[in-house]
Amino acid sequence: MKAIFLCIFPKASLLSVIALFVAAANASEVPLVWDPPAQPSAPFEEYRLYFDQVAPEEACDAEELQFYDPQMALLYPFYTVNGLADGAYCFAVTAANGSSESILSNILRVEIIGGIARIPYDIFCDLDEDGIIQAADVDMYAEIIVGLLMIDDSLAFDFTNDGLVNVLDLQHLNNVVLGIRSCK
Repeated sequence: MKAIFLCIFPKASLLSVIALFVAAANASEVPLVWDPPAQPSAPFEEYRLYFDQVAPEEACDAEELQFYDPQMALLYPFYTVNGLADGAYCFAVTAANGSSESILSNILRVEIIGGIARIPYDIFCDLDEDGIIQAADVDMYAEIIVGLLMIDDSLAFDFTNDGLVNVLDLQHLNNVVLGIRSCK
């Protein structure tokens, strides 16, 4: 089966879930959303969630991930993990059909610090370096495009790799905030 892309969404109404990529969540829960396999090599019946708690400085390791049993079949591409305290957690999902399972999705690292669940910032998309990729980063990028904000290496923000920094890159960053795509 094909790989699955995993991301995090805040606990919120459906409209705000669509509008945000990463935001504060209750420390006791981490809402996860993933893309179903686009063209699975075999039909699948459910998703399986894997996780691990790691030390703050420790990287995620696929070999260390443990099956997370939610006590129910995961039939839809979303699930909220409850009961988490401050710390660093790694998550991945697979699509499964009986004993057959897809390869692991990307491994998502989530840090819960002071009651806020965050994905460690991506230097390319978290322009204001506040640890959250959000609308403020899109605003900052718009200021770069129109020349209100000068930066040393504007091509570092050429997300579409077309040699230009323009509105297409702004749309790319907006899609990152919406959770439609990854940063680079």
